Amino acid sequence: MKKTKWFSSQYATIDLKDRRQRRRLRFFIIGGAVELLVLTLIGFRGVEYMDSPDFCGTVCHRVMEPQFTLYQRSPHARVACVQCHIGPGATWMVKSKINGIPQVFKAMTNTQERPIPTPVENLRPARDTCEQCHWPSKFSGDMVRFFRHFQEDEANTEVTRANVFKVGGGERGMARDIHWHIANDVWYLALDEKRQEIGWVGVEENNGNLKQFVDPSRRPQITPTRIEQEKRLMDCVDCHNRATHIFRSPAQLLDEALAAGAIDRAIPFIKKKGVEALTSSPGDIHGKIANVEALDAFYRTAYPYVYAEKTPQIRSAIMQVKEFARIVEFPDMKVDWKTHINNIGHIESPGCLRCHGKLVAESGPQQGKPISAVCQECHYPLQLPPAATPAAPAPAAPPEVARPVAPAVATSATPSAEIPPAVTKPTAPAATTPAPKPAGPPRIPAGHAPSGCALCHKDGIGGAPKFPSNHSAFNEATCAGCHTRS
Repeated sequence: MKKTKWFSSQYATIDLKDRRQRRRLRFFIIGGAVELLVLTLIGFRGVEYMDSPDFCGTVCHRVMEPQFTLYQRSPHARVACVQCHIGPGATWMVKSKINGIPQVFKAMTNTQERPIPTPVENLRPARDTCEQCHWPSKFSGDMVRFFRHFQEDEANTEVTRANVFKVGGGERGMARDIHWHIANDVWYLALDEKRQEIGWVGVEENNGNLKQFVDPSRRPQITPTRIEQEKRLMDCVDCHNRATHIFRSPAQLLDEALAAGAIDRAIPFIKKKGVEALTSSPGDIHGKIANVEALDAFYRTAYPYVYAEKTPQIRSAIMQVKEFARIVEFPDMKVDWKTHINNIGHIESPGCLRCHGKLVAESGPQQGKPISAVCQECHYPLQLPPAATPAAPAPAAPPEVARPVAPAVATSATPSAEIPPAVTKPTAPAATTPAPKPAGPPRIPAGHAPSGCALCHKDGIGGAPKFPSNHSAFNEATCAGCHTRS
């Protein structure tokens, strides 16, 4: 009987220990699962935050302040940085994190290059990123774009021009116009880090042959070995290299604000005075802002009656120009609107003219002839209709009561010599319809020699207008193709 009780006691002790162990095991399993879930959520949220524009622009990459500031004003402001700089898939995410380690180290030790070098060397091909949203092989046809420019005169006179861009596109073998470059395999060799000096281009034809073009002046630097090792397949960002981080000049910013109505164009000389303030005090943002604020005293003194009538509009314009002062220059990173090259077109940089009008065919029927640089290859002007003439003259306004002239006030913000003070309200001249100017490049006057354009126009001999620096590689055929005779 005692033995039976002893065994029962032993079994009870063992059973109690088993129950305790099972409870501990359940506790550790449940606790571990909860911990794993929490860590997973934290890790997921952490990764999600590290992929956010806020983290890229403000937390980790403080040196990216210029790019982040302009990103927020760009057409891609609602597209996350990683969608363009990394794209979908784990492979490029891992590559980007590895490539980012040296950048993090430079940011922590304040040894980052100033300004940030461009273009990005290890940027993922645009076919894997840009073309996830855009579709250049889709035929788009011709697109009209209006350019509104305001002159730096008292009336801020508007000049509007319209160009029709031959965007084109289409599938390989049928593509044409500008997006032909993406529908086909176009290889190029850049001879500099900025990819502005193109020395060689190779176009893969439908029969498999490679049609080659080369810069005759750089031929010794272009070897088959270098081509094979350094050639790049042309993609979207070779032209649209500033599709998001767009650094606009002071004149462009003022033009956009005047066109959108953010600045009242009836304020005299606002375009001129705004550009002057934004281009003053290089490297000193506070100096720029002080010059912008001085516009209040300028209008109060030079245009007292305009100031009295339009005080809210003038102060609103000053606030707008002050905002521009914060985005035209970033002294800490040594960046302004001239730092980064924009390859769209051929106004701010050689752009299209890196190849067109410069590289010549190596073989075939066109051997020795340059790639066409005729304007109409990519765009042509659209003649705008003249302003409508009113059917009957407007009735004359009743004479105004003479206003007293305010006494002169000594101020440091006196108007410059080229802008005379205006103390009376000017009478608007009768509206006239200007004769429409011929569209397109200037015509060659009658009697000019049929060749030898560069003899006079290169150095301005005899008062001839100098041609732009980006026309230096053009030949006589190119000149005659755009500048037709009168």
